[in-house]
Amino acid sequence: MMFAGNNSPSFAIIGVGGFLGVNEHDVAVPLSRIKHEKDKLILPGATKEALKSVPEFRYAKSEGTDNKTSRK
Repeated sequence: MMFAGNNSPSFAIIGVGGFLGVNEHDVAVPLSRIKHEKDKLILPGATKEALKSVPEFRYAKSEGTDNKTSRK
């Protein structure tokens, strides 16, 4: 998640595309678009193709990092 200046979450970072993590890239989605229904998070109206076309989100580099993330 990305947080706004008032420390409230404003974007969710999700992985799209690829298969089993191969060729997957991260995109930022406004939390206001994500809905919680029946214990699931959904993105109403989104398609796989639309999410794949969203520009890739890249984490800012900090000293001593290589800009890669690990998913756990």
